[in-house]
Amino acid sequence: MIGKLTLLLLSWLIHLSGNPLENSDFYQKIKQPKNYFIEYGNHKIPAYLIENNQKKKLLVIGRQMDEEMGELILLQRPDSDGSGRIMLPIQDENYQLEWIVPDVYKKAISSQEPSKSSQVIESIRPHIYPLITYLDIKNEVFNIHRPVIFLLKSLIASEQWDEAFLILSRVPYRKVNPIYLGLAFKVLEQLVKSRQPNLAMQLFEKTFHLQAPHQLQEQIKHFAYLLLQNHYPHQALYTYKKILKIDNFQYLTECRLWQAYCHYQIKQPEITKLFIEELGEFSHDKREFSLYLLIRSKLDLLEERYEDAIGKLSRAIVYAPIECQWLPELMHLTGNIYQKLGNIDASYSIHQEVALFFPKSLWAKKSDQIISRNKP
Repeated sequence: MIGKLTLLLLSWLIHLSGNPLENSDFYQKIKQPKNYFIEYGNHKIPAYLIENNQKKKLLVIGRQMDEEMGELILLQRPDSDGSGRIMLPIQDENYQLEWIVPDVYKKAISSQEPSKSSQVIESIRPHIYPLITYLDIKNEVFNIHRPVIFLLKSLIASEQWDEAFLILSRVPYRKVNPIYLGLAFKVLEQLVKSRQPNLAMQLFEKTFHLQAPHQLQEQIKHFAYLLLQNHYPHQALYTYKKILKIDNFQYLTECRLWQAYCHYQIKQPEITKLFIEELGEFSHDKREFSLYLLIRSKLDLLEERYEDAIGKLSRAIVYAPIECQWLPELMHLTGNIYQKLGNIDASYSIHQEVALFFPKSLWAKKSDQIISRNKP
């Protein structure tokens, strides 16, 4: 069984000539946002060097790699002509750099809330963009993370998604506070919803790593589901395959089922069937039981076995956890089948329930369209 599934998958990959994303709209060219790194990224950063109980006002001017000392941070005196530079190992914690906070930033953070004002954001950009180059340095050594996070939150609050993407794509996620990941996944979600899966996948690749903690695993799983529900099954399948390699992944069975679902969506039901056969039967006390029945009901529909599909969906709805992502689809699909069977009243009632109980889901929008077309 496994050998047959492997051969089918290899055949599919060969058909797509490598990475499936390269054959979708994933890599299509898009208009790039203005790159403020070019405009502001190389600005010198006023800071105090605190070392041996002494505090000196200097300028952070760059970083440099040294064969013996490793990566260095470069500083100079404000009145220097460029000579007499100070070089300190970036990973050395025997010193501290204290960013000298400009007045415009103090004014911007006075409300303690991210700013939606384009004027405020514009005023702080020249001061914060230079800091992004040094995000791999611990905040205890160089206190620059709070202003960068403030700028990111302000960009997200004002829905400047492209610029937020530009910054987040440069964050060294393994070396920074998890708050950056939370912000990245907010942007990922919006990029998918705004039909920019290419940007979303680029950022996902930056955030992904095989040692993802449990909280991040949940966010990654949600991202893959968003791709699928927004009609990007190839990208979703790629993402599910990638996240299944995560160490100690908590959602193996669920994501294997979603892989099967993806193959169904890209019109490969034979591979879907093989996944289902390989996974075996599920008991009703398993969280994934209802998802398993959803996929099997879809296979029934291909052969117009509507009564069988209804039976599976009815059981799935009974046992589906109320918080599971696929419950609205279970109900929506049930309403569609009742309509095919001529039971318009039952169909109408179920679609009303989808719209009422899951108003923010994509399935509610689809049910609303059906309701508007079939009002008694």
